[in-house]
Amino acid sequence: MLAHHGQTHLGTNSNHWKMQAFWNFLKEHQANVPKDGGKYLSVFSRGRGILKGPIKSSWSYYGFLWHKELKALRAALVQFRDADPRRADRRISSEFCFLGELLDWLTTIEGNGKDLWFDCW
Repeated sequence: MLAHHGQTHLGTNSNHWKMQAFWNFLKEHQANVPKDGGKYLSVFSRGRGILKGPIKSSWSYYGFLWHKELKALRAALVQFRDADPRRADRRISSEFCFLGELLDWLTTIEGNGKDLWFDCW
């Protein structure tokens, strides 16, 4: 699929996370992330198939966000972070450390004009 869209792989510093970090963030904070972009967070919890059918696997899935969706998600997360100064805490012990890493990842991908693709296993 990437070749058909003229995109190449972009290496980032945050290519490998445990999915538990996404699921914990969703559980604790999704309700407070602005809805316009925040709706794209759910893609990380259920995946998104390239073809129209659902992903049929009990242990693995993948997903993607088009560039415009990535921009909307990033903007919503920045707005969420900026609404409370505690959310900018990047210390490893902070519950918001993951948010900073996620925003770095999304910023790198957005800045390079890419769509976001991921797989979970």
